[in-house]
Amino acid sequence: MKNFTHKKRNGLALWLLTLMCLASVNVWGQETVYSYELKQKTWYNDGSLELAGINWSLDAPGAGYWGYDGTKGQQIGSGGNPATSINLSTEDFKGTIKSVVIETSGASKINATIQVKVGNVGYGDETKITKTNTPYKFDGQSSGKVEVIWTNTSDAAIYLKKITVTYEEGAATQCIAPTFSPASGTSFANTLTVTASTATEGGKIVYTTDPEATLDANSPEFPSEGLTIDATTTIRAITVDPNGALENSSEASATYTKIDALNGLAELRTKIREDNVTSQKDAKEYIVSLNNAVVTKVSGNKAFIEENGTGIQYFNYDNSFKEGQVINGTATVKGFMYSNWAELTSIEGDITITDGGAVAPTEVTLEELTNNYDKYESRLVKVTAAEVTSAFNIQNGEISQNGFKFAVRANDESISMTLGETIDIIGVPGIYFDTKQLNVFSQDDITKDENAKTFSWTATSAEIDINSGDITALPTLTNTYEGAVNYDSSNKGVATIGETDGQITIVGAGTTTITATLASDPEVKSSYELTVNKTTATLEFEQSSYTVNFDEIITLKAVSNNPDAQITYSTTDGDWYIDEKSGEFLAGTTAGKVTVTATMAESDKYTGATATCTVNIVDPNQQVYKKVTSQEDITDGDTYLIISEEYNKALSEINVSDTRGIAVDVTIADDIYSNQTNAEGLPYEYTISTTGDGRYSIKNTQGYLAIIKGDKTNLTVSETETENCHWTITYQDGKVLLKGNAGGRILGYNSSANCFRYYDENTSTYNNITLYKKVTSTTGSFSITDAGFATYYTDKAFVMPENVQGGIVTKANKETNQLTISYNYQPGTVVPAKTPIVLKGEKGDYTINYTTSEETAPAGNMLYGAENVDADGMTFVKGTNVKYYKLALGNDGKCGFYWGATDGAAFEYTANRAFLAIDITDASQAPASFSLDGDGSTTAINGIMNGNDDSQKIYTVTGVYAGKSLNNLPKGIYIVGGKKVAVK
Repeated sequence: MKNFTHKKRNGLALWLLTLMCLASVNVWGQETVYSYELKQKTWYNDGSLELAGINWSLDAPGAGYWGYDGTKGQQIGSGGNPATSINLSTEDFKGTIKSVVIETSGASKINATIQVKVGNVGYGDETKITKTNTPYKFDGQSSGKVEVIWTNTSDAAIYLKKITVTYEEGAATQCIAPTFSPASGTSFANTLTVTASTATEGGKIVYTTDPEATLDANSPEFPSEGLTIDATTTIRAITVDPNGALENSSEASATYTKIDALNGLAELRTKIREDNVTSQKDAKEYIVSLNNAVVTKVSGNKAFIEENGTGIQYFNYDNSFKEGQVINGTATVKGFMYSNWAELTSIEGDITITDGGAVAPTEVTLEELTNNYDKYESRLVKVTAAEVTSAFNIQNGEISQNGFKFAVRANDESISMTLGETIDIIGVPGIYFDTKQLNVFSQDDITKDENAKTFSWTATSAEIDINSGDITALPTLTNTYEGAVNYDSSNKGVATIGETDGQITIVGAGTTTITATLASDPEVKSSYELTVNKTTATLEFEQSSYTVNFDEIITLKAVSNNPDAQITYSTTDGDWYIDEKSGEFLAGTTAGKVTVTATMAESDKYTGATATCTVNIVDPNQQVYKKVTSQEDITDGDTYLIISEEYNKALSEINVSDTRGIAVDVTIADDIYSNQTNAEGLPYEYTISTTGDGRYSIKNTQGYLAIIKGDKTNLTVSETETENCHWTITYQDGKVLLKGNAGGRILGYNSSANCFRYYDENTSTYNNITLYKKVTSTTGSFSITDAGFATYYTDKAFVMPENVQGGIVTKANKETNQLTISYNYQPGTVVPAKTPIVLKGEKGDYTINYTTSEETAPAGNMLYGAENVDADGMTFVKGTNVKYYKLALGNDGKCGFYWGATDGAAFEYTANRAFLAIDITDASQAPASFSLDGDGSTTAINGIMNGNDDSQKIYTVTGVYAGKSLNNLPKGIYIVGGKKVAVK
C-alpha cells in the first residue's frame, strides 16, 4: 500500500473568533494537508494515476526508462533516455492551495529546475534541484489546476519521492465529475466492463452513450456493477446530487476502441514488423490471443516467449516471468522494433499464467539457422558440434559448422569460449541492426565436446608486412588427430607453404588462404586467410623548405625507406623549372614560394608516397620588412611599416579628406613581409626619427603623420613638423603603443570601419599595432657541384657555411698559367660585403646568413663582381688590355678560369658570380686559361664555357658536353654561353 495521510487542523485564532461572534454556523478557514509518499515504482509510463483519492496526470517527453530507487523514489528517465521536461498535474483539489511541497532530486549530473503553478499562477521562484533528495516548498494563494513542472537540460534521471499539498477547503457548491476505469483510450478485443466513481459523497452518476443526448438528473444511472460494452463506445457521464443541494458536475467522457485480436505470436510479430515503430517510447498497443505460449528463456529484464514455432522477445525492468511458464488468454501488449528485432515491452489483459517445467531447446544446424533464420528468431535453440572460430572479444565471438559461420553474442564478459574447441551451445537467435547472432546468457549454455578432436588454426585471419613481418607470429595449427598433415596456399604468388612441414615463405603482396588437411581424412581441414601487406612507404625531403636567389640552381632531395625508390619531382607552372629525375631546381625571376612535390610510385613491396617542400625564390635585391619586438630595435631614421597582425592589415596612405588611414591587406610569413610598397593598394613606408625630446616623428611620402588637436579620432598629415606630429613609442604585451602628443591617444586599426585612426589607449580593441622594420634579405644561397669549386659575389656581408672555404685571387702567373688563391674565409667567419671569392667545398646547396660587418673587401683581389659591369651588363674593369676569365672546364676537362669570350673579350655577367680580370700589356702573351693553384677537377662548375672555343657549346650542369643544339635534348637544365637554360 502507498502511504497517504490526510489531516485537518483548525486555526486557534479562527476558532476564538468564531466563539466570540456566536453568529456563524459554517466552518470556514479549515486547512487540509494531503501527503503522498512513493514507496515503490508507481508510474511505468506517461499517464494518469489515482494516488489516495487524488487523480494525478504525469507527462514526461523523452523518458525512456521508468524505475524506482529506495532513497530517491520514482525514477523518470535515464542518462541515455532522459525526460526533457516533466508535468505532474491534478484538478482534484477544491479550495485555495496554500503550499505545495515536492521532495525530489536528480542523478549525479543533473541540471534541472522545478516550479509550481496553481490556476496558472506561479508559486515562488523556479528552483534548481540537486542530486540530493530535498523537499522544495512553494507558497501562494490560488485555486484551480495544480501543476508541478520540471525542466531538464541534462542527460540525467529525475526522481520524485513525496508530494504534500496544503489547501483551505470552502463550502462545496458543485458535484465532482466522475472518473472511469479503465482509463479512456483503452482498446479491447471482445467485451470490456467499465466502472465509474465520484468523490462526491452520496453523489449519483448518470450517463449516456449517445453523443447528442443531454445529461441531467433524469439520465440513466451508471450501473454499480459496471457497464459492459462490446463495440467501440464513447461514454459520457456527470455526477448529480439526489438532494439537489449541489450543482451537477462538469461532464466526463471516455472512449474505448474495439479491435480485432491477432491470432498468436506469428501474427503479432508480423504486425509489429509492418508497423516498424522504432522508439520504445512510442511502442504500439496490440491485442493478441495466446494459446499455450511458453516462456523459454529468462535473463534479468529479458524473457523469450515461443508459441507454435514462433518466438518473440520481451523486455521490462519489472520482468517477473519464469522459465517454463505458460500464457493463455487475450493479452494487451505493447511492441516496437528494437534494432530490427521485434520486442514487447508489456503483457497485460485477460490472461492466465501457469508454472511449467523446464523447456528443451530446439536443435538446429548452422546451415538451417543461416538459411531459415526467421523461423528461429527469438526461439531457444541448440547447436551441437560447432567449432569456435573466434573467441569472445568484447562479448562478440563466432562459431562454424560444416562451412557455415554464425556470430555469437555473450550476455556479459564473464562468459567465455575457447578458440578451436568443439562445443555444444544453447542460445536465442536475434538480430542487432544487420548482424544475425546467437545470444548466449549463461556459461552453462556452452559445453565442450570432450570426445571431439581438434583440428584448427589459432586464428581465422592474419596480416603480415612483406618486408619486416614476423613469420613466427602467424597462426599455428592445433591438431589432436594422429597422422600426417598436408598444407596448401591458394595463391602462391603471395605466399608458399611447405606441403608437409607447414613452413611459410612470403612471396608478394596480396591475400591467400592457408589450408591444412588431415592426410588420412580430407574432410578434416582448417583454413585461415593470410594478407601480406606492402610496407607503408615513407618519403620526405631532406629539408622542409629551401631558399634560392633569382636564376640560381639548387638540388632538392627526397629520401624514402624504400631502398629502390624511383622518385620523380614536379612543381606548379612558372618561370622556374625542376628536373623530374635529379631534383635540380632552376629559379626564375619571380619572387615567392613554390611547392615542389616528390612522388614515389607503388612497387611490389612498398606503397606509393608523396612529399612536398617549399622553395622560397628570393630577389637578392628585394627589400624585406622584419617584425620589431622591442623598443631597443627601433633605430633613428630607419624605415618601417605599420601593421595590425591580428587582422592582416597595414597602414597605407592617409586619406586627408576623411581624416583616417587607409587599410590594405598584407600577408605575413614567419614575421616577415616581403612585397612592394608605396603605391595604391599597398602599404606605405614610414620613417621614424627622434625629435630630441624623447619622442619621435613618423613620416611617409605625404608628410608627417599628425593628430588634429582637440579631435578624438582624426588622423592627418602635415608638410611641416609640429608638436602635433610627435609621438611616444612604448611596448606592451608584444604590441607597440604609438601615442600621439595631442590628446594622449594611440594609433590603432578599427576592423568595423576598416581604417586606422586615433583611439583611447584603454580600449584594448584598438591596441593592435606592430612595427615592421625595413631590412635587406636575411639569407642567400649558392651551389657547389661535383667539381668542388664555384664563385660567388654579393653586396652583403655573410657567414661562411660549414664545409666551405672562400678565397681571393692574389696572383696570376702567366708563365705557368697558375693562380694563387688565399683561402682567408673559413667556415664560420664573416665575408665582407662586395668581396668576390672562389668557393671550395663539398658538393651541395648552401644557404648563407647575411650579417652586418664593418670590415671592407680586401685589397689586391683580382676577382670582380657586379660592381664591375657596364650599362649593357658586360664585364668591365679599367685597364690597357684587360682580359676576362670565368670559372669553367677546359677542353681537357680541367677546372680553372678560362676566357669567357673570344680572345678574352668582355662577356655578359651572371648575377652573384665572380670573374677574373687581368690587365696584360702584351696581348700576345695573354694566356687563355689559369689553373686553380694546383687544384684540378674533372667535373664542371656553374657558368661553364670552354676557354678557346668561340662557339656556344652546351653542357649539363655537371659538366658533360651535350652538343651545340638544344633540339632533341632530354628535359633538364643546361649551361649555354654561361647561362642556365631549361629544356621542358
